Amino acid sequence: MAVARIMIVEDEGLVALDIKRIVVKSGYEVAGVHNNGRKALEAIQSDDIDLILMDIRIKGDLDGIETASEARSKYGVPVILLTAYSDQDTVRRIREIDPFGYLTKPVKEAELQTAIEIALFRHDYSCRLAESEKRYRTLFEEAPTANCVVSPDYRIKDMNSVFRSMFRLEQEGEGEADAFDLSRFFIQSDDFKQLALKVRESDGQLVEELDLQASDGAPMRMLAGVNAARGRDESIAEIRFYLVDLTERYQLETQLRQAQKMESVGRLAGGVAHDFNNLLTVIKGYLFQADLNIRSGKPVGNELEGVKNAADKAQDLTRQLLAFSRKQELQPSVENLNERVQNMEKMLRRLVTEDVSISLYLASQEPDVFIDPGQFEMVLMNLVLNASDAIDKGRGRISISTEDVSLSQPLFSPMGNIPAGDYFMIRVEDNGSGIPPEIMNQIFEPFFTTKAEGKGTGLGLATVLGIINQSSGYILVDSEEGQGTVFSIYFNHSESEKAEKVVARGRVADTAASGSETILVVEDDPALRKLAGIILRGGGYRLLEAANAGEALLIAEEDARIDLILTDLIMPHMNGVELVQRLRSDGQGIKAVYMSGYPEDMRKDLELEENPVFLLKPFEAEKLLGAVRQALDHVPS
Repeated sequence: MAVARIMIVEDEGLVALDIKRIVVKSGYEVAGVHNNGRKALEAIQSDDIDLILMDIRIKGDLDGIETASEARSKYGVPVILLTAYSDQDTVRRIREIDPFGYLTKPVKEAELQTAIEIALFRHDYSCRLAESEKRYRTLFEEAPTANCVVSPDYRIKDMNSVFRSMFRLEQEGEGEADAFDLSRFFIQSDDFKQLALKVRESDGQLVEELDLQASDGAPMRMLAGVNAARGRDESIAEIRFYLVDLTERYQLETQLRQAQKMESVGRLAGGVAHDFNNLLTVIKGYLFQADLNIRSGKPVGNELEGVKNAADKAQDLTRQLLAFSRKQELQPSVENLNERVQNMEKMLRRLVTEDVSISLYLASQEPDVFIDPGQFEMVLMNLVLNASDAIDKGRGRISISTEDVSLSQPLFSPMGNIPAGDYFMIRVEDNGSGIPPEIMNQIFEPFFTTKAEGKGTGLGLATVLGIINQSSGYILVDSEEGQGTVFSIYFNHSESEKAEKVVARGRVADTAASGSETILVVEDDPALRKLAGIILRGGGYRLLEAANAGEALLIAEEDARIDLILTDLIMPHMNGVELVQRLRSDGQGIKAVYMSGYPEDMRKDLELEENPVFLLKPFEAEKLLGAVRQALDHVPS
């Protein structure tokens, strides 16, 4: 097979040399390096070029996009565009010429190699499809693609050896092609139905990526060229399939998505570090000033109030992060969405500028939903703020509507498919700038924002998604650039009684109370263990302390007067529930209070515990004393 000859069009010498190095290293031949479009087009006429790597901003009267368009339309040469620019106008022009690839600078070696391979493959595949009308039978038998011909009812009439091998049909019998129904190779029956509909409505060639499976159930990702041959009456006579196995490429794409996910995690870590560093700076500053005041005999009330305010802000940020991660503590109740929206109307109007109107369109039904009212208000406020920020200066409109809907078919969404069923829906719609399609998949990422510095944290929509998911709801986004955005939230009717028992079990009284019982504190964080000891000793209790479950068991063997154990849920080697069960198995009627920074731990680990008392970190002294007293005073049933 001849080595592919690749032309480079780049007006920056060092960049051109680097691209040339990658091309040669990848096993291809460099067919000239040019710095303007005219020279490149002249060279194409006198040389055999398999692919062009084209910079968009080049010298001369033709830019890279114009040159690429002419190279493809006149000479049939595929082009991969390279640019350091990704503004909307450039992206629009690139889409119009449909290049074989588009990479932003600086170009990574692996990305360029992959793009070249895919572009060469796509170009070769397109050429072979064009030739198939002239030499169909030869191509059908000898092509490296898996080919088959099916009848209008999708019974396989013919297949080549590649198809038989790819779908593991070697043992099915050579002369039994007509016994196969193509639908058997589709993993999802809905995918087959959708493809059949597209074939029926098409008037030419279709190119689709399909999720299929071999006869032994092995999944495969396929690039399918589908051609419906029609008779004189325009009815479908037969359908020809040309399949290329993209499974390996799909696996590489999955790895890329994982890398992007890690990038999102990195953005999250950076954002958290930035915000917490600011809060720690405030706390340390107030403590320094308090120390100076103490030394000089001045009061420290203002400084302590500043420390408390900063700690409260840190707690609010933690709650936002927990909402994003779907581990926020919920206190759900049955709420009427119409009443909640109406009660928030005045507050919502204060969030937007005077030139933005808010209209309510509320359903006549009573949309009762089982949800944490505070979390619902946070969702609605974030969506209204997001809509307001998207509206340019001038007359803007935001509408909030509720509706009782019934879905007979699932709705498909990148944020999670919505099953068929009955739902209460709330919709927030604006006539703002809309969301560019290239960032649609990023809008729910934590700390991702398109707003100016200081205009937003980037946690708003991430928090919305976390709350909706944790509340067993669903969210859809529909947006068109320049036309506005619609966020639709669906709450399932059947969720109205779910999980109430579990959430209620973890609530703790706020009233502080004292006592004289013996308490064993088990916490692996020494600072938190010390603080809990100070608070409980101040309440009159006798304290024993352990850094882990092993120390706790040793202390319990030596001291039989333990009335209650205050333990962290998550600890190495043995968690808090296992520790309590172990102590109780020795015949001790020890009562327990469990602590954790994640309310999700409560749901997972306390399922078998009767009336557990759960304390969510961070907690105040009154909460701790109230939880201890509540557990000690409880009489088992």
